[in-house]
Amino acid sequence: MKQKLFLFLLTAMTALSAGAQEKQLVISAGETKHLHIADNLRIVLVQSEADDISVRFDNSLADKISVKVSGEEVFLEAKPYLSSKPLIYVHVNGLSTLTAGENVDIETIGTLESKKIELFIHANSRAHLRTKGRILAYPTGDHSIVVKDVTPKVF
Repeated sequence: MKQKLFLFLLTAMTALSAGAQEKQLVISAGETKHLHIADNLRIVLVQSEADDISVRFDNSLADKISVKVSGEEVFLEAKPYLSSKPLIYVHVNGLSTLTAGENVDIETIGTLESKKIELFIHANSRAHLRTKGRILAYPTGDHSIVVKDVTPKVF
């Protein structure tokens, strides 16, 4: 009985995740080097190949998210009337500058291969980045930020 319930739950979870993937909207972001994130967004950065630079989010958010691409810069902004922070996946390669507004959560899946990322972040935002290079963090405005380096120690 437990095995049947487990298989049913596993099948249901697989069907739900497959359905969510089908509704995903993909916008080509070109050779993004600079990412600007406005207030109240959840961003997941994913290392990608040079030919797969994109911004991805659920189709239901298409009229709630503004994406502007200008040369090597991408600007992401949520409409002000949203009650929750939308989740946006950004596939990058060689990201060098990341600017985060107020109440932004940023994390990575895997490790970014950037040599150096300059992070300009509001004090009420959070960034958890993994990279093979360096991260230089700066506060925006008159705020202060706390930077924690969690690089594993090699003995």
